[in-house]
Amino acid sequence: MEIREALTRQSLLLEFISECVSLQTVPELTKLVTTRLHWICDYDTCTTLLPDLDGLSLWSQDRKVGAAAQIDDESCLSRHGTALRDAMAKGSPTVAHYDDSDMSVAALPLGSRTEVHGALCIARAAKGFSQGDIRHLLHACSALGGALVRIAALAAERKAEQAVKLAESELRAAAEDRMLLAEQMVGIVSHDLRNPLSAILMGTSLIGMGEAIPAKKQRVLQNVQSATRRAQRLVEDLLDFTQARVGNGLTVHMADVDLDELMTSIVDELRLSFPNVEHHPPDNLLGWAYLDADRIHQSLGNLVANAAMYGTARKTVRLKCEVTTGELIFSVSNEGEPIPEDMLASMFEPMIRGHQNQNEQHGVGLGLYIVRAIAQGHRGTVDVTSSAENGTCFSVCIPINRCVDERP
Repeated sequence: MEIREALTRQSLLLEFISECVSLQTVPELTKLVTTRLHWICDYDTCTTLLPDLDGLSLWSQDRKVGAAAQIDDESCLSRHGTALRDAMAKGSPTVAHYDDSDMSVAALPLGSRTEVHGALCIARAAKGFSQGDIRHLLHACSALGGALVRIAALAAERKAEQAVKLAESELRAAAEDRMLLAEQMVGIVSHDLRNPLSAILMGTSLIGMGEAIPAKKQRVLQNVQSATRRAQRLVEDLLDFTQARVGNGLTVHMADVDLDELMTSIVDELRLSFPNVEHHPPDNLLGWAYLDADRIHQSLGNLVANAAMYGTARKTVRLKCEVTTGELIFSVSNEGEPIPEDMLASMFEPMIRGHQNQNEQHGVGLGLYIVRAIAQGHRGTVDVTSSAENGTCFSVCIPINRCVDERP
């Protein structure tokens, strides 16, 4: 019988030690002690000193009650406090017998002789502790000490991860604040530049309308007007960019628009700057649409300028508008070197520019970003396809159920 009991006890000890390996918190450790330690050595009460964030915490369990509870009252240590502290200080078990209560007490360090992390004290009435009891308890407490080391390491790791995440969050918020401030400053400066640029352009126009100007001065005047118009376009792009980024998207003023008249107006104006623009109206009238005509004009102007800039020189830029089932589609296509595959996904991000002729002047890379913002303002999308065989085509698609109003 004694051999069987010894084997059973040994088996239960091994099971207890194996469960210590998976412990991750002090409450888990306390639960294991209060539910399984009596397998190894029977007791009436169990008191433990365990490390926590504030130092050591006192846990106590009465087997008659069952659950363990954390104790904040230091007076609760008056009975077993000395034995617990002696066990921690010496790194070895302390066994005592109280004659006044006929209680036997065994206090053991949680850890090894060289590394102690807490202490455990069990008490039982009438019956003392054998050498076998103490030996098994020492093995169990050594496993608990190892678990406490791992728990402390996990807590430190989690704390470090939280600190890193907090630092990253703060850096990200600071970067976003700086970006917002920069974008607001760009918007303010760009807004304030519009009036002086308009004054310059008006002044040069008035000078050009006066008496005859020598050819050399006329060329200088034309260069000033051209540079001013480029600066105006850049300012408008920066204002649109700031509004789209800082605000809730570009402002659009929706109205009923005759698409046929709109396309004729857009093509006539674009041909003044881009003579190679080609537009073939569809066989049937396009009808009416509910949209912002100025923004559509701006969008197609940006796409045509982009096609002329990056397409094959003097080749046709095709402009098209069509109404299909469920969509109104504006498209601009050109011939030339295809857009690299790895650039397609980022074409509509700000400050992105494709391959270019270094002898030509370009903007700051906001044109396609604004095209996308205009499409989004109409609850639509913009897409691009590009290949050596079929050229490059940008398409703005607007849901017809939101924008087209067929008129009789």
